[in-house]
Amino acid sequence: MMIMLAVLVGCNSTCQQTCRQLVECEGIEHSSTTQNDCEFQCEQQKGLYESWEDQDLQDRHADYRNCVVDSTCVQIGDGACYDEELFAY
Repeated sequence: MMIMLAVLVGCNSTCQQTCRQLVECEGIEHSSTTQNDCEFQCEQQKGLYESWEDQDLQDRHADYRNCVVDSTCVQIGDGACYDEELFAY
């Protein structure tokens, strides 16, 4: 049981999970119109931060993805996950 919990705690939400939540939330503004566009932009952003070897931006991006997946549409719409240091996708 503890091993499973430790594995789950260390996992970050994927771009696919994040974009599914964003696309499913009607009325939420994001720069992509489709799931595929959103995932592409998310992966590009993630890759950019990795290529820069910027751990702070990598962590912030992961925190953003986790927040979106863990939040309701109302919370997302109210800006609960907004991080001005990240580019919107």
